[in-house]
Amino acid sequence: MCSQVLKHQLLRVKRKVTSGQQIYVNNAFSKCTLPMFVNLTFREVRHRRSHKDVDESSLSVTVHESIEQLFWSLEKKCGQKLVSRALGYITMAKMGLSEMELEDVLA
Repeated sequence: MCSQVLKHQLLRVKRKVTSGQQIYVNNAFSKCTLPMFVNLTFREVRHRRSHKDVDESSLSVTVHESIEQLFWSLEKKCGQKLVSRALGYITMAKMGLSEMELEDVLA
């Protein structure tokens, strides 16, 4: 079922994984079937190119690893200082922050 959900999500953005990549995705789904993990896996594989290999070391197999991978990619894209401060402010906010409040704090 996880593979079907992933396939449907990829089709919506006109992407797909190769049969070789699908083996590693299925292996990851055999270890964790949480919906959050399926969504995080989608975010990982949707930007991969068909010529880029997916293997055990390049694909996360737990929710925790997937979230860490997401944070690392955010740091590469936006910078370590911005990401660490934004996550720190979100963590410190007792009831969470709205998007406007987060923008105000980061300004």
